[in-house]
Amino acid sequence: MKLVIVLVVCSIGVNLSATTEAGTDGSIAVAYWAQDEMVIAADSRGTIGNSYHDTECKVSALGNKLIFAATGRSSLGQDPGWDTYTLAKNIFRTLDAEGTTEGLASSLATVWGEEVKEEFEEIGDSALVGINDNYITTGIFGDFESNTLKVFMSEVTYKIGPDGHANITANVTPAEWKLPGGGGNRFIGEGGMWSVLGEMQSAKTSRGEKWNKAFLESARADDKLVAEATTMVRIVIEGSPPTRTDKNGVKFSTVGFPIAVVRLRRNKGTDWVAKGACCVLSEQKTQPHPKKPQPKMK
Repeated sequence: MKLVIVLVVCSIGVNLSATTEAGTDGSIAVAYWAQDEMVIAADSRGTIGNSYHDTECKVSALGNKLIFAATGRSSLGQDPGWDTYTLAKNIFRTLDAEGTTEGLASSLATVWGEEVKEEFEEIGDSALVGINDNYITTGIFGDFESNTLKVFMSEVTYKIGPDGHANITANVTPAEWKLPGGGGNRFIGEGGMWSVLGEMQSAKTSRGEKWNKAFLESARADDKLVAEATTMVRIVIEGSPPTRTDKNGVKFSTVGFPIAVVRLRRNKGTDWVAKGACCVLSEQKTQPHPKKPQPKMK
């Protein structure tokens, strides 16, 4: 059997200064799953104050075992090396090195949520400047355990207490299987996405009718889960209104192209359907180690 050596071939990042206007906000991520596979699609826009970039990778394939995405405030200005995506990768490496197999997705979701919470608590209320609706970040995690797909959500939110300061909580819940035939979906990200999806579902406007038709077509595609997840992200990007203004007075949306799509399949591991702005790892195959000669039986 050939060994696979993973090589990092690129690196994309944003340098954030240590300021109270810290972090990257925005995002739409959509997860669809069935008994044998799970697909996550996400946009690539990150926003910092009155500027944005379309180079953010919000989805990850971890160790050919698990897929992950996060939306919301992903990074903080105090430490340019810290963000919610890198955090998930580091925790996964630790759990994997410890030999965690059962409960991997739930363990990762739990530790990730708690460490995000601790990071925001350490910095204090200034880390929450500009966050709306008490929503900080949400992560979605999926892996196969004993040939059964497990999907967990980790949501980090806050409420302002009687003392005027934020009380941050991290809550992990298993995702339910609600779709016909045993499957499910989850949409995480901008609150405005629900108005876009509502417009699509009602099909009462010209663009809503167009989006509704596009989604119905995606549901009939051969690669249904990929088509549905990708179409949903595209619809939200196309329909999201510009809510921020850059330094030149030009309005922009908090979500944007390109779309990254990653898939996890039972007994087949992970694969990238669309890289988007992600630095996808390459694989270098090597020859197997020679087998040691077995002692002859007398």
